[in-house]
Amino acid sequence: MLHGPFFAVDGVPLKSVVIRHQATWKMAVAPFEPGGRMPDPNLLEITDEDWILLYRDRRGNTRVIATGKY
Repeated sequence: MLHGPFFAVDGVPLKSVVIRHQATWKMAVAPFEPGGRMPDPNLLEITDEDWILLYRDRRGNTRVIATGKY
């Protein structure tokens, strides 16, 4: 388990944790501050070195929430 980056979305600080189980990478995102609100990320793309957290609406439009390397 790796502590992922800290970042902010719409002014809300978030923290993350990145884990790998067998061949699958996973990232959990949570508000940094207790009681903080969550943004609407619903899609995570991961390669061997980079990750992109996205929000995709019903029309298929996407908005990048956060990106990083690990």
